[in-house]
Amino acid sequence: MAISTLDTVLETLKEDMQDTLVAGSVYDTTPKVSRGEVSWSETDGRRPFIWFMPTQGVYDSDFSSSMHNIISIELHGYADRKGSTDNIHKLFKDIQYFLLNDFSLSGDTYLDDYVIDEGAVGDSTGMSGFLLNFHIRYNHTITSI
Repeated sequence: MAISTLDTVLETLKEDMQDTLVAGSVYDTTPKVSRGEVSWSETDGRRPFIWFMPTQGVYDSDFSSSMHNIISIELHGYADRKGSTDNIHKLFKDIQYFLLNDFSLSGDTYLDDYVIDEGAVGDSTGMSGFLLNFHIRYNHTITSI
């Protein structure tokens, strides 16, 4: 699979998320979206924050004139607790809904395991976050001249 195809899929994911997850009744501010690893401390003043990166490489299988590809992606979300764990759960549910319904490749997106960290009681950082692993399957046709 060409790197440009992988880049196109990842850029589509980022753009679709930015267009879909907007401020309103759930969020005070529109969640920021980034490709590549971002630490909690780097998001200070910019939460809710979502970042993702491909993991485990890209798996190709060649069937005649078509390539079937699966990209495994690790997605993280950060939200300020602000006295309640509701923010991180709402962000997580919105991401799940987005991936299965609003994402332009939702029909070929499969959710895997996840973990939600609500933060510790009495933790002064107000840190909460989640990790979600998912896979995107897509095909592209191979032509020869």
